[in-house]
Amino acid sequence: MSKALSRRAGLRVASAALLITIAACVVAKAAQAPNDQASGSLEVSQALAQGDQFLSVKEYEKALAAYQHADKLSHHTCAVCYLRIVSILRKAGDFDDALDMAKKAVAAAGDNKVVAAQAHLVRGSLFVSMANKPSDKKLREAEDEFRQALALQPTLALAHRNLGIALIKQNRDADGIAELNLFVAAPGNSEKNIAEARGFIANPERAREPFAPPFAFTSLEGSNVSSEALRGKVLLIDFWATWCPPCRESVPVIRDLHKKYADKAFELVGVSADGDEQTLKNFVQSNRMNWTEYLDLSGSIGESFEIDGYPTYVVVDKQGVIRYKQSGFGPGVATELDDAINKALKKPYVPAASTISAPPAPSGTAPSSAVPGTQAYAGSAIPPPAPQANASPTSVPAHDSSAISGGTYHNGSLGFSYPYPSGWTVATPDMIRGADASMQQMNAASQQSKQPTGHASAGISELIFYAYGAAKNDHSFRAVPSVRITSLESFGAMLTPEVMKREAASRENLGMKSIRGPEKFSVGDQDLYRMDFEDTREGQTWVSLIETVVYDHVLTIEILAASPAQLELLVSTVKYSVFADADKK
Repeated sequence: MSKALSRRAGLRVASAALLITIAACVVAKAAQAPNDQASGSLEVSQALAQGDQFLSVKEYEKALAAYQHADKLSHHTCAVCYLRIVSILRKAGDFDDALDMAKKAVAAAGDNKVVAAQAHLVRGSLFVSMANKPSDKKLREAEDEFRQALALQPTLALAHRNLGIALIKQNRDADGIAELNLFVAAPGNSEKNIAEARGFIANPERAREPFAPPFAFTSLEGSNVSSEALRGKVLLIDFWATWCPPCRESVPVIRDLHKKYADKAFELVGVSADGDEQTLKNFVQSNRMNWTEYLDLSGSIGESFEIDGYPTYVVVDKQGVIRYKQSGFGPGVATELDDAINKALKKPYVPAASTISAPPAPSGTAPSSAVPGTQAYAGSAIPPPAPQANASPTSVPAHDSSAISGGTYHNGSLGFSYPYPSGWTVATPDMIRGADASMQQMNAASQQSKQPTGHASAGISELIFYAYGAAKNDHSFRAVPSVRITSLESFGAMLTPEVMKREAASRENLGMKSIRGPEKFSVGDQDLYRMDFEDTREGQTWVSLIETVVYDHVLTIEILAASPAQLELLVSTVKYSVFADADKK
């Protein structure tokens, strides 16, 4: 990997939707080399798909090599290739090169405003992650990137949110609040994220000194660890992995800090992004890492802290407020960690200060329901989750971001609308959350197999919409007829006939008979793939599986019908969907 495997790491990048614009990159390449247009297109696609498979099983060096090969094959004209490289560089802690690659993505995007705007968002997010104080010039650079994204896509609500937080971090509260108000007023944003933005508007300090999200887990050693149990102690969380060179380099520094503060109100917790428990145990034992370690197989702890790069260090004070967050390991990190821990230890613990409730919602607004995996915060002693110190504003989660109006399901974070069949019953948010929690448990367990699927991350699918036309729903979310939509966060995902064929094979292994596809079709400028199956496992059901990529998510629309004719009628509803992020050149 490149020289800066010892630099900072950063933020999740919302750019998987850009993969549908790969044809534009190929066209640009073909203009330079018309004699090998067809072969060039195939070679670039294959190299990207190979990189995606390596990325899905955390083979980062091999993924980087594949993406760099795709870039070379495209004659350095493919913005998608550059952004895929950025995804690896940020994980490796190479912010400087990641910024450079994102800049090249802007140039390669040319007249494609959607791609260029996403590249500017990437650069802005990287700058925010690198900033350590309000006067840091990187925050000004981030501001400029977000404004350029808005100039290209004025309706991009996420850019208003990101810009607002960047401005508040500069102590420019009035300007930041104005941007956050624009975000709140934009249609389709989730209740959770609107509540978060309103919290920042009511108290901008929450965007500068946020509370750590609640967590609980069983450590590698078998002990129960939770944020509540650690309240009153200073906590250093080391997000790391054995495959990460700067993480391995930092072990002696972390060991020294653990020894130095052993007799203080201090706790060190390592959260590993490894995929194999025995590999982790062997490394911990051989390097005398005798502190609490946790194998975050599902990625839920890292996700709650918005961790995408390794190592990332988080110092939480006795009140539960994040006082320091740093991605990457370099010469000054040891001193910064020592100073942050020492300062936090000197401050007394005031129990009342750790039970600050969320800012009240505007009059007439009902409190939001709890997000799966967290505690409810409306009216309770647990403050709402907020962006952590030095964390960049990132893509809005797809989960719980829906709104139903006029017979249409809207998802603001994905820029997606679907007109469900007239007269059907739509599952309530509580039903969706309950089903989603079960799905996450099953998917988290299945990830331990580490089998490549063609999608570019070992993410966890979320159920985001379910509607059914049957007289009674059996709560299995498999009523006939019905439509269920799931979202898999998967940076760098790419749908190809080969990927879909593998998906079809996995369904056939479950006892379903493939009867159609995969077939590619378009809704506006959005590319989708369709496959149909006959399922005789429990009666006779006809199933259509439709997949596409929007922003950093693989969107799956699964339709169940009682006959082939009914299936065809229901599939036609998808053709009236709206994909706001599709390329509108």
